[in-house]
Amino acid sequence: MPRASTVDLILTERPLLSMVGCRIPDDVSIISIGDPDFARTHVPPIAALRVSTDDIVERTVELLLKRIKGDRSMPPQRALVQFDFKPRQSCGPLRAPVASSGL
Repeated sequence: MPRASTVDLILTERPLLSMVGCRIPDDVSIISIGDPDFARTHVPPIAALRVSTDDIVERTVELLLKRIKGDRSMPPQRALVQFDFKPRQSCGPLRAPVASSGL
């Protein structure tokens, strides 16, 4: 199954946003998961969540080794991943929520 990367989404969705009159960051904010090279040079520069792939790999290998050694008593687990947010000009200020029309 094909997967869209941040690059793919930015390149395909940005023209669509422009077509409907949405502006970055005035109307919509964009944040990349990961910090690809183009994020810093894009206009506007794209904010990023940097994650440590080393931490993810280490935890994954630890869990896989337990399974391989026969420890199947562990229920599925969730792991929290540390990240570093790099704010850039693709994020606008947080706005107050718009009141619902009740429809």
